[in-house]
Amino acid sequence: MFSDSHWEKIREFAKERVSMNDSFHDMEHALRTADMAILLSVSEHGDRQICWASAMLHDICKKEPGDHAAEGAKQAKKFLLEIGVDDSFAERVRDAIQFHNKDFGDDAPLERKILWDSDKLFITTPEGFKTRLLLYWIMKKGRKDGIITAVGEYYFFKDRLHTKTARKKAERYAEEMEEYLKTLKS
Repeated sequence: MFSDSHWEKIREFAKERVSMNDSFHDMEHALRTADMAILLSVSEHGDRQICWASAMLHDICKKEPGDHAAEGAKQAKKFLLEIGVDDSFAERVRDAIQFHNKDFGDDAPLERKILWDSDKLFITTPEGFKTRLLLYWIMKKGRKDGIITAVGEYYFFKDRLHTKTARKKAERYAEEMEEYLKTLKS
């Protein structure tokens, strides 16, 4: 458990660090991911505080070259220990962040699964796909290659959601997404 002071320190640290990121990995993304992490942690019986903290801190090194998850995991753990969070808690947050952009097996810790799903779920919705995933890849690769990459990532992430709750949420939008993806192909 951590105190209200810890919540505020984590929020401020995340805000400071993600302010340097691109607009797709900004504070709005951190807050959306954290809100989803809390929702998933409640329905999946995960540790709410670990899920929230890992979601808030998961992209603190996104602007840096290399594996932002590995570096972010180290820096998040260091920060949490500096503000007085116990080592077990900090290690579980580190683990979730370390793997938020990597494949892992079904036997992974629940909080790791929740962070993965929380980070990816929005882009499996029509709004998230259009305003975040598609736009991001078109800006990076141009229209044709960007569309191809975005559609591929949509299926990649949708097929790898780990929690029952996230899979159900993605399925609610599947028909609408399929119709929209058909329009992109034409």
